[in-house]
Amino acid sequence: LLESLREDQPFFLATRTIARYISYADKDDWPSQYEFPKLLLVCDTLALQKRLTKKMRYKIDGLDDDKVSIYITNTSELEHDKWYDFTQSDSVLTLSQI
Repeated sequence: LLESLREDQPFFLATRTIARYISYADKDDWPSQYEFPKLLLVCDTLALQKRLTKKMRYKIDGLDDDKVSIYITNTSELEHDKWYDFTQSDSVLTLSQI
């Protein structure tokens, strides 16, 4: 799943989007024969990426890591194929590694 998040939208819309996916994964509504899709977040600025990572970390900490995988980047780093694991922001991956 790919979500594009913008700095000029209200911040609560970005956090609500992430929370909605996490909640959906946590409820086990996804058919068990399929793996829950990876969530790819593309922020239009590095500042938004950092704010989202900091704000939403508490939501991720309580989840089973096998249920949901979230990766985040910004448009500048997207050009260089740099993605960050939402739970381990120092881990840099390429899209093919995800």
